[in-house]
Amino acid sequence: MEPALTHLQDNFRVKNDDELLSLASNVADMTPESRLVLVEELQRRVERIKDHPTTIRLVHGWYAVVANRANVTFPAICPKCFERKADAKVSVTSQEHRKDGLYSQHQSETLEFPHCRPCATRLSPRKRLISWPSYSVLIAWFAACLIFHFPRLVAYFGALLLSLPMLLLLREGPAVELGDFGPGWVECRFQSAKYAEDFATMNHALELNRETIQEELEHAIKSIQGMHPVQCWTGPVKLGQARPF
Repeated sequence: MEPALTHLQDNFRVKNDDELLSLASNVADMTPESRLVLVEELQRRVERIKDHPTTIRLVHGWYAVVANRANVTFPAICPKCFERKADAKVSVTSQEHRKDGLYSQHQSETLEFPHCRPCATRLSPRKRLISWPSYSVLIAWFAACLIFHFPRLVAYFGALLLSLPMLLLLREGPAVELGDFGPGWVECRFQSAKYAEDFATMNHALELNRETIQEELEHAIKSIQGMHPVQCWTGPVKLGQARPF
């Protein structure tokens, strides 16, 4: 049983906070041992947050910072290349929220994040419009291949060559995106952990983010502990500081 539990510990340890919280919300089908190990990992992360208040939450590959919407300030460097002065703005818009009432309203949040001019130019919406002509060229190419009965190999290689400009364009992914938002606050997501921490420090958001993550983890622990199968389990295996509840 010990190797199996060690495997569970390793499996939970490599997951990010968001993945653990998702597991904690669906523990009904877990074995008592799995729930116990999950609680142990959640407790370990709560203690880590208490010891390191600068923890930035990782959400689906992005470092998320919840900031006050008013008077948002930004680091002086570019969030894309981290090398140049950020003197050009790139507008970033969140996904829309639908608010149903007398009339359906679609709400979104937009922030302008300073980038350096070369990165801002590459991320410009007008540059990204090149992808639409690229799609049209590919469709025309395949149509020509059908009409003139070109061999499949010629069609594939021709499509690959024609799609190279679009592939190079798509490699210029954004370094910033917006997540959820509400009255007076917005979730900013960054590819760089260092930039996210600098942004959180400048906006006095480190404490807010630490408390948010800690509350979610502690709520998940209480939710699992409140389940009868976990509460009554008294297995013989010792798992670090974890103990039957």
